[in-house]
Amino acid sequence: IGRDGCAVSDCTVARNVGPGVVLSDNSRVTRCVVRDNGGYGIRGFDGCGVSGCTVTGNSAGGVLLDNGAAVKDCEVRNNGGAGILTADDSTVLACTVLANGAAGISTGSGCVIRDSVAGRNQDGIVGLSDNILAGCTARSNTVDGIRMVHNANISGCTADYNGGDGIFADFYGLVDRCVAARNGGHGIHAGGMSVRDCSADFNT
Repeated sequence: IGRDGCAVSDCTVARNVGPGVVLSDNSRVTRCVVRDNGGYGIRGFDGCGVSGCTVTGNSAGGVLLDNGAAVKDCEVRNNGGAGILTADDSTVLACTVLANGAAGISTGSGCVIRDSVAGRNQDGIVGLSDNILAGCTARSNTVDGIRMVHNANISGCTADYNGGDGIFADFYGLVDRCVAARNGGHGIHAGGMSVRDCSADFNT
């Protein structure tokens, strides 16, 4: 899509040699099925939004967006790389991200991730600094369930049955009302952070 501010809706995009959908700044993809493409399923630049989409089986990864992006109500699964990958100041809301070849959800700094599920990925949910993570579940990922660095606020999340740490969080911030159980590493590994009203049971 060559112009800023475009919209793509109710389409099926499948089996292209490269990416499925490529968006210019401030464009939207809504209620689309994007599958089995040779690059990323959806590649968007600054300010793009993806909502109500199913993104599956794409070789490079599922959804790749730049700064100020939003991903909402999407199912992203069985992609070759990361499921959802965003840059800074982005939002991921109510997404299900399963069985991707790299991290399920990976963000830059200043992002908000809410009410999402990441399971059977390499890492579940990872991010850089000053992120907010609330009401999410990270389950049965190969490495860590949730991994955030520098001043994260992680609340009301569950991380269980992951191969590494359930929740790894470092350098300031808060882990609040979280459950970490039956992980292969630490339940909650918090360096220099506050941990409040959490439970960590049956971890290695």
